[in-house]
Amino acid sequence: MRKALLHYLQGVKARIPQLVWLLIAMLAILTLNNLVIRGLLSRSATYLSRENLPLLWDTLWMATLLYIIPTLIPHRITRRVVLIIELVLISAIHIMDLYLVSTYQMPYCDAIAIPIFATNPGEASGFFKSLRLEMPFMLIEGVKLLVAIFLPLGISWLISRTKRTKEQPTPWDKRIQRYSSTLLFIVVLVGAHILGINYLRQTRIATSAGVIQYNAHAPLARLYLSHRVLRHDAKRCALDYRPRQATPQEVTVDSLLPPHNVVLVVAENIYPHLMHCYNPIVNDNTPVIDSLLQMGSFIRLDSVYSASDNAALAAAWTFSLCPKDSPNSWDTYPSIYSIFRAAGYDTYWLDNTPRIARGLDVYPQLAADCDDHFFTNLRADDQDWTSRIPYDDAVLDQLKQLESQSRLTTIHLLGARSNIWWRIPEEFCKYNRLSANIDIDLSGDALDHLAQYYNVVYYQDDLLKQLIAHYQDTPTILIYCSPVGAYSEWHPYSGDQVAPETRGQVPMLLYLSPAMQRISPTLRDQLLQLNAERHNLSDLPQLLMRLSGIKVSLS
Repeated sequence: MRKALLHYLQGVKARIPQLVWLLIAMLAILTLNNLVIRGLLSRSATYLSRENLPLLWDTLWMATLLYIIPTLIPHRITRRVVLIIELVLISAIHIMDLYLVSTYQMPYCDAIAIPIFATNPGEASGFFKSLRLEMPFMLIEGVKLLVAIFLPLGISWLISRTKRTKEQPTPWDKRIQRYSSTLLFIVVLVGAHILGINYLRQTRIATSAGVIQYNAHAPLARLYLSHRVLRHDAKRCALDYRPRQATPQEVTVDSLLPPHNVVLVVAENIYPHLMHCYNPIVNDNTPVIDSLLQMGSFIRLDSVYSASDNAALAAAWTFSLCPKDSPNSWDTYPSIYSIFRAAGYDTYWLDNTPRIARGLDVYPQLAADCDDHFFTNLRADDQDWTSRIPYDDAVLDQLKQLESQSRLTTIHLLGARSNIWWRIPEEFCKYNRLSANIDIDLSGDALDHLAQYYNVVYYQDDLLKQLIAHYQDTPTILIYCSPVGAYSEWHPYSGDQVAPETRGQVPMLLYLSPAMQRISPTLRDQLLQLNAERHNLSDLPQLLMRLSGIKVSLS
């Protein structure tokens, strides 16, 4: 045992000088990465200044650790595999930082890593296609990365080749070589120990503070810390929960319909007061909806109101069986997706809103409660609205065809959320301050915003036409609505006063495909009767279950 251990340590000592090129390469790559982050977060000081000392220490420790790991592996093939994995990992994080700093003004962290490495293969592809970085810049950075890897490797190869062609070394040379490698081995181990203790101390401080100082950590440390902080915040805010699951014993189906679609199209911040189909005073910004209403293909509900003025509560009470104004947490009740799944439906969530929403949000939990989900918008938040944001029509490419199983699909759209100036393609900018109709006087800038809002509604009208074209040949119930209405005293964009009885009003438009009307002839009459009374969106689960012949008896 002792002899084997001695033999192993001799092998480690021999590999220490052989892999010095790896230490140099890691230091070079990490330095390039640090310069990228410094250009974003610490422009006032030079790279070798006292301000950047924590980052330099962390970089040296990280490079030393990645250097020591392969030297401790005796098996040559395994050692080479580990070398390749380390180089690929560090290079990938560096390249990702180049992308993310240019796009999000933030480096690689766990909040960004989750959507990039999503389960949907098209998400990562769409993310890279949307960046549109300058090729000369990326080529220069790529050349730097290749030089950082292959220059130390080439120098190491030349030195080893020179040694092989050199004459037999003298005893003095052998002694110097033996002692120098031993000294290097001790320095590396002691240095890694000191730097590791310093790193653990920095990690503890950063995690306990709950704030990550990106300019004080190398890439792997930054990723590790961001993951810990993200999980800590999610646990503290109770964001990593899941709604209660409905059991098959609690769900019964009265009438088993042939395979059909139930589609919920939820567009943020679409107000009926500024839609021509609800308010004829405004510009004709809903031509498709108007024509479908005249033909009888659409049913418009005039007295539907959001479940709450709070967006999170409105979503919770709209998409679950939690009663409106209930003091209980909404996740103690099953969502409509759990109920429909127990009734034999496939459930699908398609989303063009940011992947991680600001503040308390229930949409991520609702999406996770579906059998499948797809996010076409990979941004982490609303922090930087640019023309790179996918338009809502990005969801059209991810719609699913009806097969042998009925499907409940939710399509969550940005609508008019946040900056409306980036919400639509240029060809839908139909209205301007000169053509925007309203019944009160507005200033020029206010008219610009009102006209752009009309354009957003006009774009939503066209998107609805494309959704109907996709589903019209299959049995489909399609419901278009907005989750939260206007609750302020003055109406957004138009500036006129909101009557108390209309506060929180939301649009709700119902479409039955011809095939759906054939398999359920009484369905249209049931929907027309809904206009006889006032509703809020917390009634939506019961409406969907009644239309689908589903009954729930919660235990």
